[in-house]
Amino acid sequence: MVLSDNSYIVTGLHRKLKPIFMEPCNKMKCTPPKLVVKKCEDFLENFEVLSTHKIVENAKHDNKWKEDDSDLLKITGRILDVLGEIWSSPIYATSTSRNKQSE
Repeated sequence: MVLSDNSYIVTGLHRKLKPIFMEPCNKMKCTPPKLVVKKCEDFLENFEVLSTHKIVENAKHDNKWKEDDSDLLKITGRILDVLGEIWSSPIYATSTSRNKQSE
């Protein structure tokens, strides 16, 4: 679960607790290097709006799967395997399971 300023958990905090809870987030803010900002600005200035029309035309979908069922099944399996690996990571363990591990 990703927490944001408007997450139920954060908005439900007592008004005195919210600033304390948000303090690490506020300390982690950083500004990108000027070279990165400049590169992004250059990209925006030089981006040809007309070229996107051709890309959009090629991206239209005919509501049919491009892959056959066996390929879709393999792709789905790989996606679910990755999600399973991510969610079985210790960083997503509940506090209850952490307490059991420390006993």
